[in-house]
Amino acid sequence: DERIPYNRSVRIGGMIEVPAAALALDVFLRKLDFLSIGTNDLIQYTLAIDRADESVAYLYDPLHPAVLTLVSGIIRRADKAGVPVTMCGEMAGDVTLTRLLLGMGLRNFSMHAAHVPDVKQQVLYTDTAALQNTARAMLRASDPVRLKMLLAKMNSLVNNPMNNPAISSNHATAGCTHWSRGMNPVSRYFIPARLHKWSGTTMVPSRSLSSSVASRAAAIALRPVNAPSIA
Repeated sequence: DERIPYNRSVRIGGMIEVPAAALALDVFLRKLDFLSIGTNDLIQYTLAIDRADESVAYLYDPLHPAVLTLVSGIIRRADKAGVPVTMCGEMAGDVTLTRLLLGMGLRNFSMHAAHVPDVKQQVLYTDTAALQNTARAMLRASDPVRLKMLLAKMNSLVNNPMNNPAISSNHATAGCTHWSRGMNPVSRYFIPARLHKWSGTTMVPSRSLSSSVASRAAAIALRPVNAPSIA
């Protein structure tokens, strides 16, 4: 508006980490190139729980129906608008929630490097199409006991990674080369990972992660063949 010259090729994104931003998402979808769901603050402000206050910290619950409704709504609306969305915060690195998030349609996870191997393994052994019904049931549920039961059911599923429609050797993280070509039928399912340093960005295959990079933040990015979404 002020006619100040700038590089228009720079992509502009936004953090969705307060309920107001989630509820007014359509405004951001018209203005931004990508979104990131900041779950730590989103949960805290949605539930009015101070994580640093020990007297109420136990009430901090990523499975609270209000939290799940907000997260699912953000993913669904961003997908409909064609705006890439990722998730950062403790939910993204919690392997017990990986399948639930995949069932909601999330395909980009940002987490501490130490969590990458476990989350990657969960993704590899997950058939995303089989998760959608349970994910919908969890969004309809309001009883904490039922929510935990449904989550346990989802996590008990055993799938063959060779049958996972969400992972393809022909689809890699945007900006990464298709490094998986020529690998054997099993190793080609390794997921490309992006290591985000504070000073810049380096792209490497996730299988090369080691404890030496544990202090860096990391992201797993999937490009699904048929991305499921929650209606």
